Amino acid sequence: MLFGGYLASRTRFINMNIIRDGLALLLFVILYYGILLLINGGYGCQFQAVTHLLMFPIIFFFLKVSFSKVITNHLMNTRYVGAVISLVAGLTLEIYMLQYNVYSHALLKDILFPLNIVIFWIIFITLSFILNRASRFITERLINA
Repeated sequence: MLFGGYLASRTRFINMNIIRDGLALLLFVILYYGILLLINGGYGCQFQAVTHLLMFPIIFFFLKVSFSKVITNHLMNTRYVGAVISLVAGLTLEIYMLQYNVYSHALLKDILFPLNIVIFWIIFITLSFILNRASRFITERLINA
């Protein structure tokens, strides 16, 4: 989290190239999941710490891809895609606060795989939006009191 915050404050100093950075991101993600597959298969358990270290380049290249002109100029200016990304980005604190309670609920675990993800996100966004509005309402009342 701190590394991501640090990188976000330094974005104007980072050169971005969507193709080069996208390929590097893909390489590190494949490496990450490759190591996890080996570990889950009973091989290479000594490399488990490497998966944590791989998070640093993954975050770095994900940030670079996210700030590339393709994403910022084209994708974010698309009416619905930009709105959905902005909505989720604005609700990250609320999503973080609710994730365990929603994810661990027994009803959600009983729903079949593809459908449970859709229902999971609908519940997440709805509850996060309600929590966001409630906290803004309370904050405004406290400030104006």
